[in-house]
Amino acid sequence: MCDMLAYLDQVASDIFSRIGQRVTENREKLTQLNNRIAVAEAKVNRIKGWFFLSHVQLLQLQLQFDSVHSLKTRPVDYNKCTKTIKKCK
Repeated sequence: MCDMLAYLDQVASDIFSRIGQRVTENREKLTQLNNRIAVAEAKVNRIKGWFFLSHVQLLQLQLQFDSVHSLKTRPVDYNKCTKTIKKCK
């Protein structure tokens, strides 16, 4: 009976040792995955920042183009212009 209890204790210790080892291995893998996720998130945020900046710059250029384009296409009343074309209203 005592031998069976000693054997059971040895088996239980072995099982818990293996479980502890697997938990440690899985924690290390989880830490590595979290690091990879953090790097990927940083890259995505950097790309988003580039897109946002380029999108804002595109909008600014479009607004500048629209303002210049609207000045060029605005109809001019040539009757109000002087012959020297100094200033048209």
